[in-house]
Amino acid sequence: MIKHHKNNRFRKLKPNWLYLGQICKKVELTYSGARISSDGGLLLLREVDNQLGLMEAISNCIIDTRDQRYIAHTVKEMLTQRVYQIAAGL
Repeated sequence: MIKHHKNNRFRKLKPNWLYLGQICKKVELTYSGARISSDGGLLLLREVDNQLGLMEAISNCIIDTRDQRYIAHTVKEMLTQRVYQIAAGL
């Protein structure tokens, strides 16, 4: 029960009701977000890759001829990013 102060008196209010001045509305809240994940498949893919080392093995087969002074991302990082994008449908 919620207690509401009005005119220096407290009165008991019904649970699940929203009181806004003189307006009284029944409110029902639910949350099911705990069962939702937009990237669950990608997390699984990452764990499988970490265990099998697929991205590492594939990136080792690619010869990187870029000037090493200007490289911000390794071949493995770029390959992993692209594979995950494809898996995500992007």
